[in-house]
Amino acid sequence: MLHYWLGGYWPVLGIIPTIIVTFPLDKMLDDKYKQLRAIDGGAPGDTAACAECHRLFNIQDMIAHNGVHVCAHCKPIFLQKLAEGAKIASTPDRGKP
Repeated sequence: MLHYWLGGYWPVLGIIPTIIVTFPLDKMLDDKYKQLRAIDGGAPGDTAACAECHRLFNIQDMIAHNGVHVCAHCKPIFLQKLAEGAKIASTPDRGKP
């Protein structure tokens, strides 16, 4: 009779107890053992916004040109703009998405 009520939902019955046990256990272990650690490699001031995509990157991973920093993903676009003689702003436009 129970099989008739549940139909094809038998596998779900195995997942429900796992969720009920796993989530509280994960939260408890996370609260007990989670620790903040310092990040190796520099101070937070070692980051800059990309002039093209405006995302923050480590300065060591970017190219710099006249005070403008560009990430590796945007480098081809930036170099093409330089080759075409486009005006390059000295500070990134934060209003652009």
